[in-house]
Amino acid sequence: YRSFLRTDGSSLHLKDSEFPDVTNGEPISGYGIPEAGYWIVENCVFGKTTGYADVIDFTGGKLPGPVPQFLYNRFLGGSDDGLDLDGADAYIEGNWFSNFHKANGSDSESHAVATGVYNGVSSNISLIRNVFLNNDHDLLLKEWSSAYAAHNTFVGSRLGSVSFMELVRRTQPPVSLEMEGNIFQDTKVLHALSDALVLNPKISVRIDSSLMPEMWHAYGSGNVSGDPAFVDLVGGDVQLKAHSPAIGIASLGFDAGAEVPSGVAIGGNQVKGVAVGRQLDIQVGGAGIHSYRYRLDYGDWSATMSVAQTLRLDEMGDGWHHVEFMGQNRAGNWLDLPEQIRKVDWLRSNETTPIRFSEVFAHSVPWHDDAIMRSEFVELVNLESVRIVLDDYSISDDARNPSKFQFSPQSLVEARQRFVVGAGSVHSDQGFELPFGLDNKGEGLYLFKRVGDVHQLVDHLVYGRQIPGWSLGRDPQGAWRLGAPTPGFGNQIARMGETETAWVSEWATSGDSNHDNGFIELSNESDYPLDISQWSLQLTPKFLGAGISIPRLSFMAPHETFLLKPHDGLVESLPVSQREVGGLMLSDGEGRVLDHMAFFNPVPDTSFQREGAPAGYLWQRSQTPSFILQNTIFPEIVIYEVMADNRDTMSPWSTFCDWVELRNEGQTAIDLSHWALTDNPENPSKFVLNGHEDLLPGEVRLVWLDGNAPPHRWNAGFGLKARGDQLWLVDLTDALKPRFADGLVFGWQTPDGSLIRHSENQQWHLGRPTPGTPNELHRMGSVDALRINEWMAKPEQGEDWLELVHTGQEPVRMDGFMLSDDPQIRNSFTFPPLSFMGTGLFGFWVGEALGQGAEEFQLPFKLSGDSDSIFLFDPSGDIVDRVDYGAQTRGVSMGRVAGMLDGMVPLAEGGTPGKRNRQDTDGDGFSDEWEITFGMDPFMPEAFVQDTDGDGMTNKDEFNAGTNPLDPSDRLEMHSLSFHAYGISFGFQVKSAQSYRLEGSSDLREWQSLWDVKPMKTQRTVHATLEFPETALIRYFRLTTE
Repeated sequence: YRSFLRTDGSSLHLKDSEFPDVTNGEPISGYGIPEAGYWIVENCVFGKTTGYADVIDFTGGKLPGPVPQFLYNRFLGGSDDGLDLDGADAYIEGNWFSNFHKANGSDSESHAVATGVYNGVSSNISLIRNVFLNNDHDLLLKEWSSAYAAHNTFVGSRLGSVSFMELVRRTQPPVSLEMEGNIFQDTKVLHALSDALVLNPKISVRIDSSLMPEMWHAYGSGNVSGDPAFVDLVGGDVQLKAHSPAIGIASLGFDAGAEVPSGVAIGGNQVKGVAVGRQLDIQVGGAGIHSYRYRLDYGDWSATMSVAQTLRLDEMGDGWHHVEFMGQNRAGNWLDLPEQIRKVDWLRSNETTPIRFSEVFAHSVPWHDDAIMRSEFVELVNLESVRIVLDDYSISDDARNPSKFQFSPQSLVEARQRFVVGAGSVHSDQGFELPFGLDNKGEGLYLFKRVGDVHQLVDHLVYGRQIPGWSLGRDPQGAWRLGAPTPGFGNQIARMGETETAWVSEWATSGDSNHDNGFIELSNESDYPLDISQWSLQLTPKFLGAGISIPRLSFMAPHETFLLKPHDGLVESLPVSQREVGGLMLSDGEGRVLDHMAFFNPVPDTSFQREGAPAGYLWQRSQTPSFILQNTIFPEIVIYEVMADNRDTMSPWSTFCDWVELRNEGQTAIDLSHWALTDNPENPSKFVLNGHEDLLPGEVRLVWLDGNAPPHRWNAGFGLKARGDQLWLVDLTDALKPRFADGLVFGWQTPDGSLIRHSENQQWHLGRPTPGTPNELHRMGSVDALRINEWMAKPEQGEDWLELVHTGQEPVRMDGFMLSDDPQIRNSFTFPPLSFMGTGLFGFWVGEALGQGAEEFQLPFKLSGDSDSIFLFDPSGDIVDRVDYGAQTRGVSMGRVAGMLDGMVPLAEGGTPGKRNRQDTDGDGFSDEWEITFGMDPFMPEAFVQDTDGDGMTNKDEFNAGTNPLDPSDRLEMHSLSFHAYGISFGFQVKSAQSYRLEGSSDLREWQSLWDVKPMKTQRTVHATLEFPETALIRYFRLTTE
């Protein structure tokens, strides 16, 4: 019989040793421990045994005396038991037991750990934070023994993790088994329990807060099922992935399983070691911790307290206090080393507060079926055990303005209760409503308490990108985590995905016509959300340019692809390179590289794209940024026609508003109740079509886009910008992941044309407006008639501006044309796709020249008032037109007039942006052209007050109204005028090129705009009926024109 070590009534501390495989005998055996002694085996590796031999066989050692301790060892297997502990109260923590399988001729079974009786004394063992892998049995509990097992991981037991009897031997039953916070990956959890119950019906078995098959849940509470999601079980890593269902299910918010911290842990109303309030309530626990002591302000340690006892301190003086906690494990050892002590700094004062933020929901889903998801909210909690009056509290999203939301007088919150400040009564029982919105791209949120005249900051949260339908909530340790919205109830922390599921799917390395400074597209292939806090994107090599970091508490949704763009509220800039060769590196918050995309010879207006996965083939082709279309090769509903500058078709409520037509391209009727229109991808449910009948196959449905009228069945409640905008058709079937089924982004629109789909290639073209009838392509003209027409380089007020004119007979497409004041930088401003210029009255384009800080559709250069040049380039970079000018007169524009294609002359004071250029040689306020047309002398000032035709309108009025000063029947007037209880009906003659406004007043002193008509290309009679609210009190009306 051979052993490496044998002890008898001796102390032993064996550590950092390695034992080989043995073929005869047990490597270590022992009996008994001296009264003041110890018996510890720590951080050793044990090879396999053969035959009827245990790895360690120990007998004796009972509490409250010293007990055998097995700490952080690795047992590689054997043919009998790993630890055979008869009559021993052993403490077993942090070990790895694997490959114990019976391979002997005895009638016993094989176990990683076995208990038993010796001279009438049974075992009572503690199993803490151990891993059991691929054993016949992990634990044998027999012969009136007991066991407590917490935070262990059990995987691959062949016969059953916990055995209550050796069936062949018919061993005696145990007394009790208590388990909490464990993971059982397999279905075989308890073995031979029914046989043992026959012999001892009073066996107590309790399993709580563990992950195991549902069939065993009835043995306790708080249990869950599912795949534990180990990081790398084959490689020996049983840490949990972020989406594991075992995360946070145990006491104090601990994860289940072996990978939890050792030693004492604290919960309660402290947050990361800091507590504020009139009293301190702390729950103490930890894996294997049985009791604890505390001390206040570096005084004496308290008497021993059970972890079942919550510590409450409330009789201290005001000010800062320091509280320390020391734990005692189930072996009776006090963990008193400095690194094992837990600490809390507590500020006790009447000027501090127990009110804290608990949950923030910043990205609502307005179209969701669940009312809770439709609007934002902030949840707070009263950590105190008494009712709190909220009169002095306020919330703000601006730390410099603490009183944005002030709780109303006499507002109360009960002890230990949560309360909600939201966007309506759905969230707040007390009617607390935020007067400001929460930015889902990230911002700060601040809680103040007023003390005297000072607002003291008592809590705050700064977060980054939020995802639809998910909230931020504090976990039991006070850390902010992603979760499900639960206003008024305990926070539900979300399972999270793994970083390896994220990759760079597309990257535009430099600016282009759609994205001035490029873009980066990230994709998450996981079924779970990702925490992308402080992820970085860096050019490689690093000398190519600076990188960026994504703000803290930023997230990606499951299977989401999202776009990073400069100045989008999340980041201010992107890594952009003009180099021919380089790379882009994506790293997580700990600096681990997640992805690396190389680039070479970037081509303008293209991007680098991957197909399917990070390892997919890299293409360089036309850009497809993520929020554009998804799964739309054969969309069932399409946007059929869009009018963004309507001057012809009047809505049922008498406005010339924008409109869109939708068409069903499929073979079956489509329920529109989960479809929406929006001009903002960040708000996909801006107008839900849930008031519409089903759209039949081939049917075209018109929806008005009137931003000056409230949304209703036929009106989306928003309009489009004729200078350039976007429109999206969104499928909201999946409330948390809207699908952009169709859409377009367009540039400058001409009033005499709509955007239509070509019937053959489905591409967008300019069309003639045909609401309610089939689309009709507009004939296109030549760009040869494009010219720089007028500019204002030295305005009296406002910004510089520049005007282009098209003098051809048909509209022209402006995509890719460029404007600049520097021939070396031709693309200072580039017309975006789907930009058009009309003809005649609508043959003008005007752009403000703002220089630095210019926004979309504005020129990023200024015009010098001394001298300068202006260039117009075609898409290939060839010069289409150029003007050079000298010193300018303030308030006077320069431009071409009829018959002068090359020469430039000063024009009328203030200029004529967007209209035909005119000179006023005599300075009388009438253009030379108008005076010549009506027989007046352009070199002799005409009196403003003259009424040549005697119709009651002066010549100046006739000039401004576009009427004939020689025809008394041609005058500005309303006809067919009638009043009714709810408004007014009227008609009048519209002159070409004139804009009109109907104004109303109750006292003839203050006038308000009621109705507007933009210039039309042809003369026509307009009839309108306008309705006003009863409270408007409008008694007088007037029609103005210019």
